[in-house]
Amino acid sequence: MRKPHPRPYQNQNEETMSTPTPTPTSIATPMLVARLNHWASKLGWLLLLVAALVVADVLSLHLHGGSYQFAMGDGVDRLLVHHFHSVEQDSQGKAYRWSLDHSTIAVRGSALVPLAALTLNLGGMPEHVPVPHPVQARLDGNDWLTFSVGSKPRAYALLLPPPTLRDGSLDLEWFTGATHVPPDPRKLGIRLDRVSLRWLDGSLAFPTWTVLAMQGLVIATAMAMAWYLALPRWSIMVIAASLVVALGWLVGSNILIAGSWLARILVTNLALLGLLWSVAPCLRRVVLPAAGAAPQPELRWLWLVTVLAIALRMVVMLYPPFEPHDWYIHRKRIVDFLNGAFVLYDKPAEFSTRLTVVPPAPYLFFAPFTLLTSNPVVAMQGVYAFLDGVTALLVGVMTRFFGGSLRAAGVAALVFALFPLNFTALWWGFGPQVIGQCLTVLFVLFVLFLAQTPLLTRWAWGLAGLVFTLLLLSHVGAGILGGFLLAGYLALIWGFRRNEEPRWKGWGLTMVTSGAAVTLLLYSTVIAMQLDGLSSNQRLAWDAGDIFRVQWTLASLNVSFAPVGVILPILSIAFLVISTRPAHRWLLAGWLASAGLFFAVDLATGLQVRYAYFLVPLFAVGLGMVLDGYLTRHRVGWVVAGCLIGIVGVVGLHLWGAGIFGGIKPSLRGLTH
Repeated sequence: MRKPHPRPYQNQNEETMSTPTPTPTSIATPMLVARLNHWASKLGWLLLLVAALVVADVLSLHLHGGSYQFAMGDGVDRLLVHHFHSVEQDSQGKAYRWSLDHSTIAVRGSALVPLAALTLNLGGMPEHVPVPHPVQARLDGNDWLTFSVGSKPRAYALLLPPPTLRDGSLDLEWFTGATHVPPDPRKLGIRLDRVSLRWLDGSLAFPTWTVLAMQGLVIATAMAMAWYLALPRWSIMVIAASLVVALGWLVGSNILIAGSWLARILVTNLALLGLLWSVAPCLRRVVLPAAGAAPQPELRWLWLVTVLAIALRMVVMLYPPFEPHDWYIHRKRIVDFLNGAFVLYDKPAEFSTRLTVVPPAPYLFFAPFTLLTSNPVVAMQGVYAFLDGVTALLVGVMTRFFGGSLRAAGVAALVFALFPLNFTALWWGFGPQVIGQCLTVLFVLFVLFLAQTPLLTRWAWGLAGLVFTLLLLSHVGAGILGGFLLAGYLALIWGFRRNEEPRWKGWGLTMVTSGAAVTLLLYSTVIAMQLDGLSSNQRLAWDAGDIFRVQWTLASLNVSFAPVGVILPILSIAFLVISTRPAHRWLLAGWLASAGLFFAVDLATGLQVRYAYFLVPLFAVGLGMVLDGYLTRHRVGWVVAGCLIGIVGVVGLHLWGAGIFGGIKPSLRGLTH
């Protein structure tokens, strides 16, 4: 028989003993029995998983009381109401929507309910419309009832027919005969304030088969990742049991959005599994031999941090009611891009709201994933949140190339994954900057990799040039920062290490060709416009207000690196510069000079250049190496490192959770000052 393929992180030092080969007749029956027992065991575990999920879902649905509601403007309404006008507020601050002539409330629930009631809180009809006004309702495509709506707010409780929620969903359509009420140019139907769904006492709700299937696949993919990382069997069982409880709570907490949330989590798990299976072999074959031998458990730790970073971002970012602050900006741009507008114009705050070009690379990343959903905002925020988690892995790999151990790489990746400034950028919807940061770290890895690879191949240089071109096309600020990084590095090695670093010619050719191509394709039409706008910028003339602005900017550096302040990042980056190889210091000098140049631009002009965000990967690498050295030399190192990372994690996770679930807007001062 063929020897089974071992898991990637499995101990392969076990010796195999040779045994006599049995005859086919003697092994036929035992083999059949063994296979039957094997599949019976698998089937038993599957049935146990399904039973556990059913029990968890039923208990969660029962404990949450069987009553769910959503108000206009709370985010859930975007998923469930269709053919309504946008959210408005009355004089008392209460949110509502006006219906059209034909509007729909579509509930795609996650529970089978035998008997339920639907309550509509209606705010009445528009002024000067005769009341009572008849409303014809249809349920799941069939005529249902007609009720009258008056001019005053009122709650209408509708008892749903028993078969309605047998599949967990309902479609309530109503026809109101929308009326044009001057001076409002729109046609208005009925004002809708709130919708409530509850099942009657004594009704027992069960999860739908679709929800059970998605829950099972989420757990299966998580267990597959744990198996691939060769985690102990007990830890795999703990992961499965924890997910059963968590997914059961998710279903019971809000059946109105649970199905949509589960589908997004499943897609995330599949993407994570694909990343693990495709990148892990490359990481072992290329990165580790180039950076030195490494123990397998610590490499597994780096992957666990990566999975944690991506899960923290994706599961929370894809919470259905949430949309990033700048979603409307990116929605317009992606729609224009999909309609063929490859040169996009806007007035971003980074250029004092002057007209400038918007690089299209982020929307090129987003475009294929818009096919997975009817809401392009979900595709966009999912892509850049996933790439932000991948950046944590790249930061860990970069730590290895700068001379850190795998433990330092894991610590650096964890610091980056939990750092509050990264969550702030995600909440505000700074997708192009997030992608630009990811491409910057990836490009630096190419520089480090090619600097110590004896055999230079065309494909490596081609990929490096492609990454640099995409970096220039990702975001104006990120592209300029990355361009100055390479230009500074190239100038330094040409001036001081021209003979020792023959690859400066390759990087010079990469910078010239990529820069020329990007300028001709995109930036040439707006260079003159930007120069004219900069020369006429009134903020260039300093006054008393500018003095205060400079003081504010300097104080804001502590906010950018909260909760550790600005001193620890400075010391960490200084330690990185001192500890790394002399050849790598030129690259670090180019990186720091690029950030310093933009810091000077911020002080001089007040433009919003996010150099602090640009330095977070370097800070994470430096802090990882500092803490690793402290762990090696001091007995209390684990306590100190744990407390420091714990403080960063608590602040970052609190900011992230409060921003997504609590609606608390994180301060933008750390990013834009």
